[in-house]
Amino acid sequence: MDLSSGYPALLRPGGVSREALQRVAGCPVSLRKPSPSRAGTVCSHYAPQAQVVLASPTNCLAGRGPGRKGLKVAVVSARRARLPGNVLQVPPPKSHVHFARGLYALLRRLDRQRVDAIVLSLPPTRGLGLAIADRLRRAAGRG
Repeated sequence: MDLSSGYPALLRPGGVSREALQRVAGCPVSLRKPSPSRAGTVCSHYAPQAQVVLASPTNCLAGRGPGRKGLKVAVVSARRARLPGNVLQVPPPKSHVHFARGLYALLRRLDRQRVDAIVLSLPPTRGLGLAIADRLRRAAGRG
């Protein structure tokens, strides 16, 4: 949180939602792109060894995406589908709270399984979903 100007600005979404901060502050809280020199804001800081692809799992499950190229791919999706042998389906965490708590453990586990790519969808960017989307973008190198 940056309080150095007239209004508070959120530098990096986290466990306290932007909406909750606005209620407490009694004013709008903007989202600000921090400078890369600030601690904890490096774009690729959360990147696993595997390539992180932010796409609709439906597209990947339908044969579009890295799985089509013969790479070993993990698709984080609740939707069940028949998949080629090089595509591993991983169920997503049951809630945003579980996803936020277990995101890095999930990425590390998939790295240990030596997947080439991890396909995930961005959650809605409200509440805790904003922090999860931020971490996923950083993991994909799109901070």
